[in-house]
Amino acid sequence: MPGKEVIRTPELLDLGRFMNAPVSSAVRANGFIFTGGYVPLDPETGEAVLGPIEDQARRTLDNLRQVLELAGSSLDKVVRVNVFLSDENDFEGLNRVYREFFPNEYPARRTILSPLVGGFKCEIDCVALE
Repeated sequence: MPGKEVIRTPELLDLGRFMNAPVSSAVRANGFIFTGGYVPLDPETGEAVLGPIEDQARRTLDNLRQVLELAGSSLDKVVRVNVFLSDENDFEGLNRVYREFFPNEYPARRTILSPLVGGFKCEIDCVALE
């Protein structure tokens, strides 16, 4: 399909491999990078990072940073973020970490309370400019 390119990631950062599902880590299309929904996956071991929301959010956002950089983009170019949070009590902890990654001009964002599998407290995807 013209204008569409699947972004290849290292094996241990590959969402499809981790989820054992037909999922791309990121796709480039018409000047944008669309990421899949990342969870706190350790890119050095391929294992889930569980624990406090701050640890999970930091790992997840760092994974998104790495994927965007592989695609030739960056967190500075993110225009939209979708956050799925399993517990509303984790909202402030998530926001503290979110500000570390987006310290100035915030992208448009929505946060949805949703049950998540596997002990995950957050799942995050984004859209960025190339």
